[in-house]
Amino acid sequence: MPDTIKAWEGLAHRAPTAKAPPVVPGREFAAPPTDIDEPEPMDAAELDGLDLEGLTLGILYRKASGEESQRRVTLHRMKVSKGPALFIACFCHERQANRT
Repeated sequence: MPDTIKAWEGLAHRAPTAKAPPVVPGREFAAPPTDIDEPEPMDAAELDGLDLEGLTLGILYRKASGEESQRRVTLHRMKVSKGPALFIACFCHERQANRT
């Protein structure tokens, strides 16, 4: 657990303080009122080792319940974990919070 806390402390200073990136025309990014589910695993071996820190993306997020929302996130780091799972640490501009 201490390593997890250390990791979040390290990310906290990198959270964006400037205004959020602009919304892409024709795309609506909105988060549902609650968001506590873990991300689903995906095959991402080809992304392992790429330096994508600071990259801002638009993603489609799907909760385990099937509810979908579009999000703008700025990546802190990505790592392939066991199997095809991808670990993403990022800042979500819709939630105004760090997310994993």
